[in-house]
Amino acid sequence: MTADDTLHSRIQDARRRFERAGIEPVEAAIDADVLARHALGGWERGQLLAGLRDACPPGFAEGFDPLVRRREHREPTGYITGHREFWNIEIEVGPGVLIPRPETELLVEEVLARLSASESAAARAAANLQPVLSERRVKSRAEGPRLRIADVGTGSGCLAVALARWLPGAHIVATDMSDAALRMARRNAARHEVGDRVLVLQGNLLQSTDGLFDVIVSNPPYVPAGDLASLQPEIREFEPVGALDGGQDGLDVIRLLVPEAAERLVPGGWLMFEFGFGQSEGVRAIIANEPRLDLVDVRADLAGIPRVAVARRRAPDPESRVPSPEPRNPDLMSCLFCRIIAGEVPAKTIYEDDVLVAFHDINPQAPVHVLVVPRRHIPTLNDLGPEDDPLIGTMLRRAATLAHELGIGARGYRTVFNCNREAGQTVYHIHLHVLGGRPMRWPPG
Repeated sequence: MTADDTLHSRIQDARRRFERAGIEPVEAAIDADVLARHALGGWERGQLLAGLRDACPPGFAEGFDPLVRRREHREPTGYITGHREFWNIEIEVGPGVLIPRPETELLVEEVLARLSASESAAARAAANLQPVLSERRVKSRAEGPRLRIADVGTGSGCLAVALARWLPGAHIVATDMSDAALRMARRNAARHEVGDRVLVLQGNLLQSTDGLFDVIVSNPPYVPAGDLASLQPEIREFEPVGALDGGQDGLDVIRLLVPEAAERLVPGGWLMFEFGFGQSEGVRAIIANEPRLDLVDVRADLAGIPRVAVARRRAPDPESRVPSPEPRNPDLMSCLFCRIIAGEVPAKTIYEDDVLVAFHDINPQAPVHVLVVPRRHIPTLNDLGPEDDPLIGTMLRRAATLAHELGIGARGYRTVFNCNREAGQTVYHIHLHVLGGRPMRWPPG
């Protein structure tokens, strides 16, 4: 090793080699830095800056030089390191899977913003939505709505995993045709501990899924077929053509996605997808031709290029609705808890059987605040009869079990039945509060 064989000299030499290979100077400098930190075992950038003038650690050259040669041949840095940061999380990537781009983060940002801003204050309380963008992360995994989200053409799973991490109550179905993508998406979901809420399915668009969705997102193939040959070598020679080729004008997949999504969204549900340079007018026309959707916004990226379409499912025409042959009980129609039990209003359910449902309170009064609710609609405690004694005992026993499962059983917790308005009952369907996680005052209220 020579006296000037420092980390700085090695990194600068790599940068020059990258520039000679045709890589833009700014990108060359970033890639040399990233690959050096990877060869050093994952050093943080500050650690590297502090040690730039130091001699190279033993074995550094042997690990760094092969990485530099791969990048000289224009292999993407993400494939060399095996990961790429997306929305502040590390996503595994590799051959056969599109590498996440910064502009795709706009989709995550739009989903979180629309879910936060589109609801009224009352509806947001009912759905337990949080203003997530202000902190970019929901504080507690116990919070959040039970949303159904579809990620069409998931690839590495970056969108599905990011949304699952920042919307802890969301259930996400991620689809793709590629076996390599499906394997990668499942690994990323497991790595970030959201595999229980991200279902990865093989299929074209939404054809392998069932039911309706609150949100459908997609980063579909949108490169015009005639432009593929002119793409950067990193893309053209390494990334999967199936994730890029959007047909003659780049809009073939989007033409299929828009009507299929309109069919599978709940009224008021959101469709958001990425598209390419020069395609905004074509995208507008496609959405305009779908009568069930309204185009709400076209979001530009940091370069000012229109990049993300935001559309919303229209509510059905009241005159076109088929009347129910058996009118429902009006008390049940207006009861929030009956609607939660029926799945019409999202809630974070933690237990259910044929008799009871338990979920986190939508307006918590303690760090742990769970409601235990009978499926049968009973307005108040005054409406109970002797035949309901076993039900009350079952509710209390279930409350004790849940308290222990939630970690407050030994510390202490409170169970409360309210009856009528002066006692604080606001939903006229009997329910047992289970509160804990902090010292409880006495008397309450």
